[in-house]
Amino acid sequence: MNDRRWEVEPGAGVGPLRFGMARAELRALLGPSSGFRRGGYSEHLTDQPANGSALVTCSPEEGLYLIEIPDPDGVTYRGVPLAGPAAEVMAALRGIGVDLVEDSSGCTFAEHSIALYVPSSEPDAPVEAVSAFGPGRVMDVNDLNEFPAGERASAPGRVYQVVSGVGVGPVRLGEPRADVRRKLNGGMSWTLPPGSREPEEDHFWEDGLVVEYGPDGLVRRIFVTKADRVDYHGVDLKPPYPAVLDDVRQALLAGGHTVVDGEALLDLPGTGVQVWISRADAEMPLPVCAVVVSAIPD
Repeated sequence: MNDRRWEVEPGAGVGPLRFGMARAELRALLGPSSGFRRGGYSEHLTDQPANGSALVTCSPEEGLYLIEIPDPDGVTYRGVPLAGPAAEVMAALRGIGVDLVEDSSGCTFAEHSIALYVPSSEPDAPVEAVSAFGPGRVMDVNDLNEFPAGERASAPGRVYQVVSGVGVGPVRLGEPRADVRRKLNGGMSWTLPPGSREPEEDHFWEDGLVVEYGPDGLVRRIFVTKADRVDYHGVDLKPPYPAVLDDVRQALLAGGHTVVDGEALLDLPGTGVQVWISRADAEMPLPVCAVVVSAIPD
């Protein structure tokens, strides 16, 4: 990509990468890629092309919505190169009237739709990556909120029972957000701007749970990201390493369960239960990164 000349256009894309493009279209443009989850609870895989030119994240409904350029050489914003020492890049942006919002990891601008990642506060620290967020996907670190443990919370045991169509441990599908917070230890959430396509979520780090809510404020999906045991009809869906996904598959099959392989996941059809791993085509077998419980599909 030595001759790359890509302009970042807020809300539209970066160079030839346009928000809304389908995943297959991006793979045809960028070449072979491997998909990975940005976190244990990330539903959409991020594709990493072999040439390292960009990381792209899509959803089936909206297509491309996040672009990350890990080496921003040749990437510009309103003609300003975004590669090089961060102090110089930021000064050049301010010089053309761009308002920057700085934080511990760099800065954002264009109403937080563009972010520059800077690895340290050293004067000569370079811009290591540029990220562009599609419409409805803009996030502001200043909107990160922490909340305390609920009045009914107890020390997290991290031994959870999965009941299909019902929930995980103390969390029930369809219950109000306030009730969930009363039962669990403290965590964090985001205040989402109007029109956001990001899901409403609470992250309960001590409990090892992420809880997603629908527009009605009721539990829509539960992610178990850390646990000592996640029991489903006697099968531990998240056994500790060195157990890997295939061990879970074999245990489920031995228990008479139907299992369908998906991209970086196992699906238990008709139950609302899935078992996720972090990469789709890893070179070595991977452990489970999350157990996901949703309502039983119609």
